[in-house]
Amino acid sequence: MIEKEVNPVFVKAVGNSKIYLKYSDGMEGELQLSYLKEKPGYEILNDFSTFGNVSIDETSKDIYWNKNISICKNVVYKQLELINMMKRLGIELEKE
Repeated sequence: MIEKEVNPVFVKAVGNSKIYLKYSDGMEGELQLSYLKEKPGYEILNDFSTFGNVSIDETSKDIYWNKNISICKNVVYKQLELINMMKRLGIELEKE
């Protein structure tokens, strides 16, 4: 059985540290990225004008801010999958 590649089709910044994503198979949700801003090389994302400029790389389909800052689309997909499963099970991840 050949699996169809699943790619993000939409991404936008939601606030200062979250992005909302939708994938080609219907998977969607918000992902908290405050941890990422603390990593070396990612500090530029603390500037909302930069963080808000999130997009999908045309070639790799990764989540992309600039040539030096991106997140693997597959890692993000798995994180959303886990977040959605926890919601279905009634497990709360974060307090807002």
